[in-house]
Amino acid sequence: MTTLVAYQKKDWAVLGCDSRSAGDDGKYIIPKTAKIVDNNGILVGVYGSERVANIVHYGFKFPKPRKGQNLYEFMSATFIPKLREEFVRHGVDFTKDEESIKGSQFDGGLILAIKGQLFAVASDYSWETSERGLFYLGTGGDYAVASAVTAGLEKSKDAGEAAKIIKKAIGVAIDFDNNSGDPIHTFIQSAI
Repeated sequence: MTTLVAYQKKDWAVLGCDSRSAGDDGKYIIPKTAKIVDNNGILVGVYGSERVANIVHYGFKFPKPRKGQNLYEFMSATFIPKLREEFVRHGVDFTKDEESIKGSQFDGGLILAIKGQLFAVASDYSWETSERGLFYLGTGGDYAVASAVTAGLEKSKDAGEAAKIIKKAIGVAIDFDNNSGDPIHTFIQSAI
């Protein structure tokens, strides 16, 4: 019930999303808060559970990497443990054994932009980066990414051009995916 697309180049990252949210009963709403927010300088897009979105948007302040800290180390040693701690505290981590991360799960997935670097966080707390600098999630993600790549996203010269392409691509996804809807939001983050 989401369309999220994110793309990065050396000096920037762009994230875009639709706004439709659907309940298990099939009813749709347009939440006031976008599916992507800035939490303590980290852009985060959420796919899946609205409760997970509530927590990452408002439930706690994300840790920030230290100046010069390797972002991969930050993700593994700081960010993911804090995320899991908060998900356990707020009751959205489905782990039966509180002492073990093995088998930990939450409902959904995240796309993060940290200092212009994109990371996808899966429901088991694993994270990845992309050689192409491209991520997409949700029921409309396939439509949007195909449209964006066809429109030249990977050849975009700057973040503004990429944001326009992503916005149009999410519009295409909305045309073909009943679970995605307007308004469309795009966010740009510079590598700092």
